[in-house]
Amino acid sequence: HSINIPHHPITEPLLPAPRWLAPMVAAGRAGSLGPAPLLCLARAVSAISRLSLGPLLPLLSIDLPIDIYHKGQLLSSFSTGYLLTQVGGGWFADRFGAKLVITISLVLTGLLLCLAPLVADGEGVDGLCMLYFVMGFANGPLFPACSVMLRDVPLRARSQASAVVDAGGTLGGCLATALCPWLASLVDWRRLYWMLAALAMGCAWVWAVLASDPASMSVSSGGKESGRKSSVGRLWALFAHPGPWALFFSHSVFNYSNYVLNAWLPTLFVERFQGMNPASVGAYLMWPEVVGIAARFGAAAVADRQLSDKQVTLLTVRRSSSVFAFLGQGLMLIQAARQVDPFYCAVLLTIAAGANGAHACGYKANYLDLTVAHLGVLTGVGNTLASAASAIGPAVTAATLDGTSGGFESLTMSLLWLNCLGAAICGVFLTTDCLDTTGDASDEEGPTSSPTSPLSPSQHASAAEPRHRPAVAKAAS
Repeated sequence: HSINIPHHPITEPLLPAPRWLAPMVAAGRAGSLGPAPLLCLARAVSAISRLSLGPLLPLLSIDLPIDIYHKGQLLSSFSTGYLLTQVGGGWFADRFGAKLVITISLVLTGLLLCLAPLVADGEGVDGLCMLYFVMGFANGPLFPACSVMLRDVPLRARSQASAVVDAGGTLGGCLATALCPWLASLVDWRRLYWMLAALAMGCAWVWAVLASDPASMSVSSGGKESGRKSSVGRLWALFAHPGPWALFFSHSVFNYSNYVLNAWLPTLFVERFQGMNPASVGAYLMWPEVVGIAARFGAAAVADRQLSDKQVTLLTVRRSSSVFAFLGQGLMLIQAARQVDPFYCAVLLTIAAGANGAHACGYKANYLDLTVAHLGVLTGVGNTLASAASAIGPAVTAATLDGTSGGFESLTMSLLWLNCLGAAICGVFLTTDCLDTTGDASDEEGPTSSPTSPLSPSQHASAAEPRHRPAVAKAAS
C-alpha cells in the first residue's frame, strides 16, 4: 500500500540539463548510491561556509575591532540559527520535496557569503553575527533534507550512501581549516568570501540541473483530510516507539564525544606531553581524521556486502556496528590517555577513530530504516538533539577539567562510560522496523497487518532482505 504524502514534490530538475551533462545525469540516477555524491557536495559546501569562520577570525580581527566576547558571539551565531530550523526544514522536505529545500539553502548561503564583506565593513561584528545567524537558519534544513533524498537507496547500498554523504561534512571541514586561511592571506578575506559565494551558487546550479526527488514521494489517491489524519497517526506511532529515541541517544553520544575531542584534544595533548611544540600537534592529530574517513567507507562496504549476500540480518548489522564503534572508541581513548609517548598515543587515537567509523553502517544509516513519510522530521529531531549535545559538550568539559596532565585521563574515562551507555541503549533498543503504519484499522492505507516499505519493486528484488514488518502492525495483528 502506498503512503499518503499530502503534497506533490518537485521530482524533475528545476533547470534543463545541458547536453554535455546528460550522460552524468543518467549515470547518477541509475547508480545504486542514488544522489549520495551530490549530497556529499552539498554537505561539503555547507561545512566550508560554517567552519571557515574560525580559521579566518585572526585575519578578520586585523580589520575589525573584535574583542573576546564578540568572538564568542560570532562563533556561536551559526549554531544558534542552525538549531532552529532542522525540524521545520525536515517537515518541509517531507511534504514539498527535499531537492527544493537543499537548492534554496545553497542559494541563500551563496547570497549571504557574498554580502558578508559588505556587512562586516558597514555594520561591524554585530552585523556579521546577525548574518551568520541567518546563514545557520538557512542551513538547518540541509541535514534532514539529505536523509529524505536517500529514501530510495536500496538496503544493500544504504551504509555506503550514508558514508558518502557523511564524508562531505568532514571533507568540508578539512578544506576550511587547511585552505581558507592560506587563500585569504593571498587574495584578502573579502575576496575569499566572494569565492566561497561563487562555490555555493555553483553547487546550487548543479543541484538544480542534476538532482531529482526520490520516486517514493509520490502521492496516493487518499483525500487531503484522510491523508492528514493518517500522517498524524504515523507520526505519533513513530515517536511513541523506543527505537527512534535509542537512535537519538546514539546520535547525541556520538556528537558529544566527537565535539569534546575536537575542541579539547589539541590542548590536552600539549598538557599531557610537556615540552611539545603546539605547532607539531597537528601532525599527530591529522591521522585520526584520515583513518576515520577511510574506516567509514570500509565498514560500509563490508556491511552492505554481507547484507547483499544475506549473511546477516539488517538489525544485526545496525546494532553490532554501533556497539562495536562505541566500545572500540571508548576503550582506545582511555588507553591513549595513559601513554607517555605522543606517538603511541596518536596510534591509539587513530585506532579509536577507525572503530568510530563503524557508525556509518550503524545508527547513521538507521534513520533510513524507520520511516518513509516522516524521514525529514525524524532526522530533524535527531540532529537537533545531537547538535545541542555537541554544543554543551565542550562547556561541560571545561567545567570539569582540573588543568593538569591528569585531565586527559579523566576526560577519556568519562567518555568511556558515556560510550558504554550508548552501546547498551543501542544494543537493546535500536530497531529496523518501518514504523509508518499507525495500527488503526480504519486507516486509508488498508489492513494494519500489511507492511509499508519505501523500496520500489526493483529495489525489493535487489535488497539484501525483505523489510521488517512494522512494529505497530505486529502488535495489532
